[in-house]
Amino acid sequence: MTTIGEDVLILLLDPETGRLSHQLEVQSVHNAISGSLLMELALRNRIDTDLRGLFVVNSASLNDHLLDWALTKIIDNGQPRTSEYWVHFFAADHESIIDTLINRLIERGVLLRNRNRLLRFDGRYSFVPDRTDPDGDIRMRVARILTSDEIPSPREIMVISLANACDLWLGLMDESSLVYFESKINQIAKLDLIGQAVIAAIKANGE
Repeated sequence: MTTIGEDVLILLLDPETGRLSHQLEVQSVHNAISGSLLMELALRNRIDTDLRGLFVVNSASLNDHLLDWALTKIIDNGQPRTSEYWVHFFAADHESIIDTLINRLIERGVLLRNRNRLLRFDGRYSFVPDRTDPDGDIRMRVARILTSDEIPSPREIMVISLANACDLWLGLMDESSLVYFESKINQIAKLDLIGQAVIAAIKANGE
């Protein structure tokens, strides 16, 4: 099963060059990567938020190096911090987080490193039209959700919500398509109850 961070990274990459899309603002990329970590921890019931801030509800290991690292950082801090603080905190480590996510996707065969050390999508990694396929192409999954009456999973809702909060759509579709799907995107984003505090923090961090 792909993590929210892995799905978001795929959305951030230009499939032609393998580089981060030049259409995206740098801060949007940093916030998206940082927010994906927090959303994954929230989805796996490791963190929660209230009026005082973000806090750990379960310190058990997730057997995932990146997520356990992030969880340990929050635990070791030892005091209540706002979601905005943690969005900013992990955004500062965006380069190492992206490197980790890229290496994972290479190991899975989702990405290949070419002779120029750039990344590109592996042509063998094709979408399988089966919702039980945990490694289905996130781009195809999002497209299918936006163009059908299919009910997105909680994980897909969070990815779409994060893409909306960080203005990632410009790297995924043209402006006319964005206008056409805007209402449905906003409707889906409102379903993300778990990540609302993270989304609010991302928006505040981007101002």
